[in-house]
Amino acid sequence: MVDQRQYASCSSSARSPSAFGAGLKFKIPLIQNVVYLDRRILTIDTPQADRVQTSEKKNLLVDSFVKWRIADPRRYYVSFQGMERAAEERINSLVRDALNGR
Repeated sequence: MVDQRQYASCSSSARSPSAFGAGLKFKIPLIQNVVYLDRRILTIDTPQADRVQTSEKKNLLVDSFVKWRIADPRRYYVSFQGMERAAEERINSLVRDALNGR
């Protein structure tokens, strides 16, 4: 059973993963694995402020947070194998690169 606040990604070794929304779904035991993904808006808050140097060579302390949501659960599962921590690390690196002007 898939809750309305979740996606379910069902995968087997023979084919690519498929994603399901809320409702009652069936799986083949021992062959298919199900990973539940959060459908709600998620928050990433950096534990400490980042030091950024401006074009005038002045230092700024920037405290940032990111609100994000899984838009395509199948692509998310293929990219991060359902690991939210890996997605958070990728988003944090994108924020750091944007702040540093890369």
